[in-house]
Amino acid sequence: MTNSGDDNMKITVGVDPGVTGGISVDFDGDVEVYKMSTTHIEIKEFFQKFKSIKENQIHVYIEKVSPNNIWGKKTHWVLSANAHSLKQCIMDFGIPFTEVAPNTWMRYLKIKPKMKNETDSIWKGRLYEQAKQLYPKTKFNKKMADSVLIMHYGKKVWRE
Repeated sequence: MTNSGDDNMKITVGVDPGVTGGISVDFDGDVEVYKMSTTHIEIKEFFQKFKSIKENQIHVYIEKVSPNNIWGKKTHWVLSANAHSLKQCIMDFGIPFTEVAPNTWMRYLKIKPKMKNETDSIWKGRLYEQAKQLYPKTKFNKKMADSVLIMHYGKKVWRE
């Protein structure tokens, strides 16, 4: 992707750095969703296409990774490695980014928190349905729904 010369173009990127997460990109209303890359090289290749975009035309929102008692050590290390690779690649290309805590974007979008008796499958299904209401023509699966919602959050707060 190269800068088309349109100084009004805005690209908003939402990233769920989980192993099964996603990267959602809003190109001024045209939304595309990709599977989360899991190696530093893949992440760098993905973001390299944005390096020529002007700084005020792109912003990346990355879900903040924090340890919790639910994940195992391996999951936490993979998430941390993905988040670190993301930030490093984005900084290398001079792309501005913001880390956003899950409760921040969920509260902003008025998404009810996961209930104690709610399974992960039901919870992800609820997020997927909310994301599909916002972007019904965009193809993505339940595992990528967080990135779509993070992108939507970013689009709203950046353009306010």
